[in-house]
Amino acid sequence: MVTITNVDVAAQPFGRNNVNSYASFARPADVLTYAAGDAMSDVTDAAKALVFPNCGKDGMIEAVQLHYEAVKTETFELWLFDSEPTGQTDNVAFAPVVADLPKLVGVYTLATGSKKTVGTAFTTYKPDLDSIGAAPRPFVSDDGNLYGLLRLVTGHTPASGTKVHVALGITAKEPR
Repeated sequence: MVTITNVDVAAQPFGRNNVNSYASFARPADVLTYAAGDAMSDVTDAAKALVFPNCGKDGMIEAVQLHYEAVKTETFELWLFDSEPTGQTDNVAFAPVVADLPKLVGVYTLATGSKKTVGTAFTTYKPDLDSIGAAPRPFVSDDGNLYGLLRLVTGHTPASGTKVHVALGITAKEPR
């Protein structure tokens, strides 16, 4: 596992052309309320995008899953890019930079209707990709990584330092 600031990333191959790629971060140690449309990231200044390593340079996004270490009912959007976009500051209105939009692969809505609460520890969100026309979603990446930004669609009062884990299921065109 590689640590970049407080963002942990890893990739685990599962088969010839398939890979699961993960990115995680811990929210800032505060309980400030998010407004609908705010970005969620690891820091309140100089935020970086989530990095999903070893996705391959050409492939299809087959699955997206978000694990939020709290039992909540928020709706999230995961914005995926084929090269690193400008980071979004935590708890500030999400405002993608126009120059980053050509890098956009897709936007995945992770809504309360797709969530599964697991005990009192965390909530898992998994979109119905067929219903939003998002899967499989092709991508081409110069460096073999994908990058993500999280946006809250609904407002939210978090617990301090809550952890967020995002997983992508990828089918790469080239064998791993």
